[in-house]
Amino acid sequence: MEKSENEVREKQSALLKKENERNEENKEETDKLRKELGALKDRYKQTLREVKGSIGGSMFERFMRGFVRTRDNVEENEKISHSEFLFKKLKF
Repeated sequence: MEKSENEVREKQSALLKKENERNEENKEETDKLRKELGALKDRYKQTLREVKGSIGGSMFERFMRGFVRTRDNVEENEKISHSEFLFKKLKF
């Protein structure tokens, strides 16, 4: 996601530079940059949807399993406590 964000920022800055020059020759280049920027934004939005979906899915799985802690697995207990905190804050 960070890579996509950086690509979008770079294209936006390049587009702004070309638009500020205001030459007739740069019109084709600015149109090309706008199309590339649009494609990058679409790809970023798709990636963001996928990440949100996976986070929501894992939270739902945790909810379905419950919040029962065991003595043996410390890492799992930490994950359970974090999930429980999120559920309380988000008021599920």
